[in-house]
Amino acid sequence: MKVYLAHSISTTGEFVDSKRVANNIRDIGYEVYVASENDSINDKSNEPTPLDIYDGDIDEIIDADILVVNLSGGLQDGTISEIGFVAGWNEMANQMLPGYRTPKIIVTGK
Repeated sequence: MKVYLAHSISTTGEFVDSKRVANNIRDIGYEVYVASENDSINDKSNEPTPLDIYDGDIDEIIDADILVVNLSGGLQDGTISEIGFVAGWNEMANQMLPGYRTPKIIVTGK
């Protein structure tokens, strides 16, 4: 099963912690995508645009079986947007594509 880890990466600590959490999930047997490991959108020398970042993540969200969300109470606009996308995607898929596999949402936090 594939997990999409939605985790704030705005600070160095959050960036590093997102990789730690992803590795912990891998240790129990899941394939994990976490944005902090996607160099095409995190290497600022590539000058990624907001659309590049969106495109880099959205296909991974759609392809995931499980969305794990780490909410810390900080500034997490991207993480909150990912939750909203999955909720809307699931609603659309359930109404228009009966039987289509959609990601399950698991929310964690402090």
